[in-house]
Amino acid sequence: MKRLFVLLTLSLLLLTACSPGSATDAAGNDIATYADPLADHVISGIINRDYATFSQDFDSAMQSGIPESSFQEILTLFDTRVGKCSTYDLTQTGMTEEFPYAMYTLQCENSKKGVFIRIVITPDEPHQVTGLWFDAAEMR
Repeated sequence: MKRLFVLLTLSLLLLTACSPGSATDAAGNDIATYADPLADHVISGIINRDYATFSQDFDSAMQSGIPESSFQEILTLFDTRVGKCSTYDLTQTGMTEEFPYAMYTLQCENSKKGVFIRIVITPDEPHQVTGLWFDAAEMR
């Protein structure tokens, strides 16, 4: 659980370093076009408490890094800190080195500003989730 807290704290630093706006990847493709379906699976998995949906687009490193037991810890963190979540919106896309990313705001019942989710995506098709961070004031 401490490791998860450290990841959440580090994600805040990453979020503050990002500039607003939407972006295209190195090949000129709109990042949101392929990020949205990946985010939908991750966020739907959280809302519906379904690990298979949550992790279906993870690359092998993410599959190893967030096994189902860690997913249960994430759900516990959400339950105790931000409550039930419902809707989300894309807030930003961009590039970090060669990796595209997308950021979303997830609305949760006990979070004033929502939970910020950053999804880093593999640059090549089929696109997969290769990084995932959560941040909210209530989660710190």
